[in-house]
Amino acid sequence: FHTPTVGNNLSSNKINNRNLDMRLLLIISLVISASINAHGQFSDDQYTDMSFGLSTSISYHNVGVANLNRFLKDNNLKEIKTGYGNLGAGLNYKINRHYIQFAGDVDINEDIEYNDSNVGTSSYSYSININYGYEFTLFDQLKLVPYLGGSRTRFKTKITDKTQSTFDLQSITTNRNSISIDNSTFSVILGSKILLPMGDSELSYCGLDVNYGFMTNSTWTMNGDEVSNGPTINPSGLKIGIIFIFFMCKWESWRNNCQHRVYVIARCCVQFKWGS
Repeated sequence: FHTPTVGNNLSSNKINNRNLDMRLLLIISLVISASINAHGQFSDDQYTDMSFGLSTSISYHNVGVANLNRFLKDNNLKEIKTGYGNLGAGLNYKINRHYIQFAGDVDINEDIEYNDSNVGTSSYSYSININYGYEFTLFDQLKLVPYLGGSRTRFKTKITDKTQSTFDLQSITTNRNSISIDNSTFSVILGSKILLPMGDSELSYCGLDVNYGFMTNSTWTMNGDEVSNGPTINPSGLKIGIIFIFFMCKWESWRNNCQHRVYVIARCCVQFKWGS
């Protein structure tokens, strides 16, 4: 890691990263809009099915940090692990076959590994995601939902001096007892869910969720200050886990006969119907 010598470079890098993020989010939005319009779900179909609900997930998260581990090893520090337990939660919208999800997740098993000098390293990540998917029905009730999304991931690495002595990290010498090295990465997510309804209702599902993040741009900070020439990593990586989706409200409409149904879910399902 090296601290930039010219302040203008920092501002330029931040602007370029923001512009790239905006372009990628625009592309994802256009893909969602084009897919929805191509199927005519909002304008032409006689039947509309909209649902809103919550989801939770537990996953195995594998991160690509080989270059960071090489940097740590070269400085006589313990390597960080590449596999983590991960918990996630999200808001889910379903419009006919279209899924839109706003979700977040966090690694839960941060461990500190100390070297012979009692200097320890630890890490974990958290992310915020937006995903769009389209549902295909397979084998009766089995549903396949491939999806595309964008993710902002923060990967936090902490180097701690257990004895609170002065230690040297490459060109940086500090008398603090810890250094925080953080990576912020924007990634394009490709994934797929395989869902099965729980019970007889189509209002709750469980299934397998697999996704992989492709890094697009990344920035590093050390103790809050932006630095350059940090190692290239992929903190989004691979996630494989189990997801549970619970739709709390469902709205159905038939335009030909003006029938509407709304389902509101608590512990049971209550149905309302109006129209002729």
